[in-house]
Amino acid sequence: MNGLDTPDAGTRRAAPGAPAESKDSKDSGDGGDGGDGHAVGGRAVAVPPGWGNGGAPTGTADEHVVRVLGTARVRTTVLHRPDGGHVWLRQQGPAHGAVLPRPGAATAASLSALSRGAPVRLALAEPGDAEWLRYRVPGVFSVVRLLHDPAEGTRAAIRDALHGVGAVLRLIHAVPAPAGAGTVPPGPDRLVRWLRSGDGPGASARLYEAALARLGPRRLGLVRMWCAGAADGPGARVLLHGGPALGALVMPADPGRPALLTGEELSCGSWEFDVTWLLAELAELARARERGIGGAPAADYPALAAAVTDGYGRRPSDGAVRRATALRILTHAHDFAAYVQWHAELLVYLDLAAEAVDAAEDGTPGADTP
Repeated sequence: MNGLDTPDAGTRRAAPGAPAESKDSKDSGDGGDGGDGHAVGGRAVAVPPGWGNGGAPTGTADEHVVRVLGTARVRTTVLHRPDGGHVWLRQQGPAHGAVLPRPGAATAASLSALSRGAPVRLALAEPGDAEWLRYRVPGVFSVVRLLHDPAEGTRAAIRDALHGVGAVLRLIHAVPAPAGAGTVPPGPDRLVRWLRSGDGPGASARLYEAALARLGPRRLGLVRMWCAGAADGPGARVLLHGGPALGALVMPADPGRPALLTGEELSCGSWEFDVTWLLAELAELARARERGIGGAPAADYPALAAAVTDGYGRRPSDGAVRRATALRILTHAHDFAAYVQWHAELLVYLDLAAEAVDAAEDGTPGADTP
């Protein structure tokens, strides 16, 4: 669940190779990063006022807008280029509180170089406008959107892409952690700040009261502790992507390499964090599908999880995956409430989070797999 996808109010032209969609088609998501994401409630919500109908950038004269998606935290405009490529423009929303970060020049150059021969390209923001981050990517849609496509060819392409993400994460982790890099990745950091304050934008306070009632102080205390140590684990401290997600993995409209949006969440810690954060998203989707919530599509989630770990060449500990699953589910609930809106299904997500915390605490067999 990585953001809200709501079409712009004006005329839309589908990019070549993009799935057909009506002008009224919408995907909603958690609002965490403004990319493609998983819904709560399985329905769309409105784009923030004053944006998406003339407020979003339109690109250069030879580019045109094909999608506009966003939340109160991050806004994204997808452009089609005349050469057949695409650009994702990203900007902080009114509830973000800061300009979206980009890596330093040296780090960006290293990341760009190491992914040149990888099966998935690391898409880093181009130098330029400090207000908008401009990413060159191969397509209009991410894996989150394409998971709804039942065609076997699409599903095989997604498995291959996730295998490639595992491989490129291994390359990122070969880079030593830079001095001064953050030790708590943005997702867990955002979650623990909310749990400490009990407040925040949107429906944050309402969700906190519900979380206190449904999870109780003991479980929430465990979650706070796990957030603080989210990037702890085996091995040396390495550079982390910090937030690998299905909504950040852009699939090509034509044959080519997928691209993983990279740079806004760089942090450092154990290699386990990046892998478990992605596995946790798949586990969350599997559980949401079982409950019939969030519009989670039917998919072979165990096979997708296996593709990630096979690509990485190493599997994190079961306990780390269980803890990450608890954090990921609760982060999704928080981000949707804070940056999109309140929805009754958030209460079901809190119940899923409680189950995940219990599984992580007692080591329930099978709790670490989607």
